[in-house]
Amino acid sequence: MSDDRAAGPAVARRVNAAAGRAGAAHGETDEPHVETADSAATGASLIVEQARKGFDLMVLGVEPATQSQGRFTQRLSALAASFEGSLAIVVARGDERPPGDRPLRILVPASTTEASRRGAEFAVALAAGAGGEVAALHVAEANDRRRTRPFQIAERAEALRGELAAAAAHYGARVDTITLTDREAETAILRTAQRGRYDMIAMGVARRAGAELDLGSMAEALIERASCTLVFFAPGLTSDHAAQRRPAG
Repeated sequence: MSDDRAAGPAVARRVNAAAGRAGAAHGETDEPHVETADSAATGASLIVEQARKGFDLMVLGVEPATQSQGRFTQRLSALAASFEGSLAIVVARGDERPPGDRPLRILVPASTTEASRRGAEFAVALAAGAGGEVAALHVAEANDRRRTRPFQIAERAEALRGELAAAAAHYGARVDTITLTDREAETAILRTAQRGRYDMIAMGVARRAGAELDLGSMAEALIERASCTLVFFAPGLTSDHAAQRRPAG
């Protein structure tokens, strides 16, 4: 979304072009449907106005998106708080598209939590639409390994592989899995992203109640240290959390 109404046609052209490329990659010939909102409302008011149409997901990309210590800006927090459905928050970094004909490479830190599973499925759908590849990274932290028996770690990794394989089959995408042990999950994620030359890190997160958008310490660490684009997928709020996050007035 953009608060600059003059930018609307340019944004629509870019979205149409991206949708057209995705359709062409899958042999589709129908023109994509892209609607540009034309309203006197701006910012959070515009989102509330559009949300009444029944949208389930908002992809939110604004500049600047972040500030110091891995935190989101007040503007982005306010925009996110105005939408109770699922969010995909984009922190754009690096090249807009992979060089040459190389497919988009997405690294997905994944676990067996509900937010992580839904984030992984979103990443698989995104890769399928873009003709990209997904690598799901499961990190068994060293402290967790001391508390958890090896067969339990193996069972979690196998369950994750099964879920991702099902998502890959559904969307027609390529998904690989990587299992690592490290003292810190964020270190393993960043090292894998750099060594594998991934274009994007996409992960499922849970929104925490409060006026400021808080996606947890892992998201903060990635915002501070990652050099590639980040996409955080946050499932829709429960009614209790939505009430706590809803702007006053």
